[in-house]
Amino acid sequence: MLQPTRTRDTISHTVTVEINLAYDQDDLSAASELNGRRIELQGFVRRFFAGKSASELQPENETRLKREMIEQLNTRILSTARIRDIEILRLDVMETSF
Repeated sequence: MLQPTRTRDTISHTVTVEINLAYDQDDLSAASELNGRRIELQGFVRRFFAGKSASELQPENETRLKREMIEQLNTRILSTARIRDIEILRLDVMETSF
């Protein structure tokens, strides 16, 4: 899932993020739900990172960001599927200059 968005900073930063969601591979209903809600999940990822400042998206905060995303996905977004882990494959934060 590769998602571009902007941060909430006054001087906006462009964020490009690519993540993988880890779930129990034996849970066929989880696979079905995640696949069927792909567009909604992409929107969640975009909104999640758009709600953060560039300073919150620094590498030292990765564990906290992953934990927060897992909690929100499992309690607010998904019905039956449960995310066990999130792998952040790419997280680029660049100041936007216009």
